[in-house]
Amino acid sequence: MALLLTIGCRTKQNSQEASKSPIQFDSLSSESYKKLFSPSFNWEDVEIKVSDDEKRSLIKVNTPWVLEENVDSNYLSSVHIMDFNNDSHKDFIYSGPGAAYVMTQMFISGGTDTTRYSDTSIITNIDIKENKVQRIYIYTMISSGGPSIGGYSMIDIKYDGVTPSFVRRLDCESVFRLNLPTTYTSFNVESISDTVEARYEPIELDTPQNYILEMPGNQLGKITKGTKATVVGEKDSLGIKWYFTLIRPDFKIKNYPYYGHAFDSIHTYRVVWAKENGWKKVQ
Repeated sequence: MALLLTIGCRTKQNSQEASKSPIQFDSLSSESYKKLFSPSFNWEDVEIKVSDDEKRSLIKVNTPWVLEENVDSNYLSSVHIMDFNNDSHKDFIYSGPGAAYVMTQMFISGGTDTTRYSDTSIITNIDIKENKVQRIYIYTMISSGGPSIGGYSMIDIKYDGVTPSFVRRLDCESVFRLNLPTTYTSFNVESISDTVEARYEPIELDTPQNYILEMPGNQLGKITKGTKATVVGEKDSLGIKWYFTLIRPDFKIKNYPYYGHAFDSIHTYRVVWAKENGWKKVQ
């Protein structure tokens, strides 16, 4: 199985801080989850309009290893120029196709240094406050098959003056293509039963056997009693309310088919669907 890994450049200009405990969701709103899983983002709303010739010049300065014959109109459409940190300088961002499926590279001017950020992902949304980027939302293809796994992350931007650092806020993974909720929300729950089933879509299917996952129907495993999670979306299906749920990484889904890969960490929340019954709300 080919894995595409989320990699953050760690230099003195660009540090990605990692806490030693699972992330808490107190500061994340339903709107944040909507931006993460259902992005509706247009680069034209935030970028500085420049000509293709200027983009080509900036490509030579920031990414000189990119051969000129590879810089076609599709490549240029993935190059974005913006004032990332509100210092009145043009910052270079490439977010689009790359050698490892997709790639993001950013060169952010700040004081006497340029902060470089690189990741095998694509930017799907951005939060801006007081004319500075405060958070980026990214997607990466962790695995393209057997099964396909998508990674969804939030990266918070912290500033020392105009010098940014990139701090991983949340990593989630989803088996197969996401079946999105009808509404987004945010509240914490705890399982009160050992019979709650995790599924990759909001419908109860136990046949036929899924030979890729080696599981019945659309099951992803059993959620055991005491498991804590955050519900970030809901959908009604055939008269049943389903929770779009982030299972905390310190709780394991029994028989879950995809633990132990390189993207897996103390920060990785599993995105699953589960019926409303079998949970209680907690703080």
